[in-house]
Amino acid sequence: SSSSSTTAFAGAPYAVVGALPAGAVLVGTFDALRGLGVPRSVASVAASLPPLALKTPLERFKQQAQVECASSFGFQGGKAHALREVGFNAIQLATYDATHGPSWARGAAAAGLAAVVTHPMDVVKTRTAMGEDQTNPLAMTRDLWLHEGPGVFRLGLAQRV
Repeated sequence: SSSSSTTAFAGAPYAVVGALPAGAVLVGTFDALRGLGVPRSVASVAASLPPLALKTPLERFKQQAQVECASSFGFQGGKAHALREVGFNAIQLATYDATHGPSWARGAAAAGLAAVVTHPMDVVKTRTAMGEDQTNPLAMTRDLWLHEGPGVFRLGLAQRV
């Protein structure tokens, strides 16, 4: 329906506003660290931290817009978001840097792998950010596993990848 299409893309402006500068900061930091001889694994984790300042607040607004509850602004879920982002960026950058071939193919493969591996944390991040009772990411993970089963961590995976 038209209403569900509108809701599905309601958070897109927030995602774009956050992703473009955050992506530039991420790759620029990674390249600078690698140019200084910092090992790939350390550079990929370290490069993930500065973009969080740009993306974390906008991620919340994006999610609120998607579920049409934009009246309660805040940064709940920031810890889970940081854990997911650092993991995603570390996997993506390390994979990209370690593979060969056209940059577009390396980038797509690296992002796809990172999305699959970090998706369980994305579920936790979304549940935490949207006001579930538990705000501790580890406790939320345990509660989801115990009450909804391991399959809950696959929800939305196809849309994310």
